[in-house]
Amino acid sequence: MLNLGANPSVLDQENVTWSMLLKTTQSTEYTRIMVTAPEFENPFFLIMGSNGKVALCTEKAKLDPSIEYDYAQAILGINDGQWHHLVAVRNGDDMSQAELYVDGQKIELDPIMSTGGWSPSFSFRIGTRGSGSNNFIGSLDEISIWNRSLSEQEVMDLYYALIGGAGPEPLPGDLNGDGMVNSGDLDLVRANWGQTVPAGTLGDADGDGMVTSSDLDIVRANWGATQAAAVPEPGTVALLIAALGMAVLSRKRR
Repeated sequence: MLNLGANPSVLDQENVTWSMLLKTTQSTEYTRIMVTAPEFENPFFLIMGSNGKVALCTEKAKLDPSIEYDYAQAILGINDGQWHHLVAVRNGDDMSQAELYVDGQKIELDPIMSTGGWSPSFSFRIGTRGSGSNNFIGSLDEISIWNRSLSEQEVMDLYYALIGGAGPEPLPGDLNGDGMVNSGDLDLVRANWGQTVPAGTLGDADGDGMVTSSDLDIVRANWGATQAAAVPEPGTVALLIAALGMAVLSRKRR
């Protein structure tokens, strides 16, 4: 368990990303993985239920006074005793916009509403409730927090950096990193047509630092192509993570 005490304001963000390694076989009901202070303008916490399903939660009263909690719960459990890479993304107060990733893959979430109370005097904690109860049963490691929402591609890159392996080869023409070559990529070429840009970004498909007809040709040649990432088994996870220069806080817990 870890008590961050003073509730640093840098952690109080409307859009925030939490990343960690997690291993558990717990069957205890609703233990706490991470909990912010309720006095935060943007409270957020992670819970694990007895079914091993991770739930994200925020205080919803400022959007709807009749609802105290707004949950989004994963459709699958991860209490299999294996190490998993868990990433939770808070995109504002509405948990229907929240995102959860397990081992680099986005997980479908089910919405849950609650009228339970939110205790006002607890500090930011890891592995326990603000009151020191409902302790997480298992192991947490390599905990990092970003003061923004990571993209799906960034989460996948983080996962592959974590396991020490290379991700899938880039899909030619997929300029926005969504795994498809479609109108979104064409829009990037159009928006930056004739511009000098950082190589390999903003519509530069051939990496020459300019957005020209050759980039358009690459998009056309691969139009409609898709790419599904192959994710290694969780049991191969190495307890190493590359520093990507985006974390505002990194704290180990063993």
